[in-house]
Amino acid sequence: MSGKNGKGMGRRTFLKSVVGAGAAAMVAPSLLGSKAAAQSAPKTSAAARYARSLDWAGALTPSEKLTASHWGAFIAQVEDGKLVAVKPFGGDRAPVPMLQALPGRVYARSRIQYPMVREGFLKKGAASDRTGRGSERFVRVS
Repeated sequence: MSGKNGKGMGRRTFLKSVVGAGAAAMVAPSLLGSKAAAQSAPKTSAAARYARSLDWAGALTPSEKLTASHWGAFIAQVEDGKLVAVKPFGGDRAPVPMLQALPGRVYARSRIQYPMVREGFLKKGAASDRTGRGSERFVRVS
C-alpha cells in the first residue's frame, strides 16, 4: 500500500486499518476463546497491536504509548504520567521533525492550561456585546 507520494501507507489507509483492527480485537475474544483467557491477555491499543503485526513499532515497553497528532503517528515515552520524549512511528516514511517539540510544548508556560472564554460571551452567549473583543477579560470555563 502506498500514500499519495507513492511511499508507505497513507494516513487514510492507516486510520482505516486501525479502526478495523480495533473492531476485530473487540470481536475476536468472543469468537476465539473464553472470556477469562481474553481478560488475562495484556491490554494494548488496537493501533499498537496493528503496528507490531507489521513490525513497525517493535515491542513497546510499558512506558511507551502509540499515539498520533496532526503531525503524524508517534511513540510517546511516558514516565510518572508525564510525556518525556517522542519517537516517530516506524511506518511513517517521512516523519515530521516538529514531533520532537511535543514534550516541551505540552508543559510550556505559554500554553493555555484551561478552557477560557470572554466574560461577556459567557454571560450572554452570541447576544453579547462584541465590542469587548480584545479588551474584555477571559474567565476559566469549568
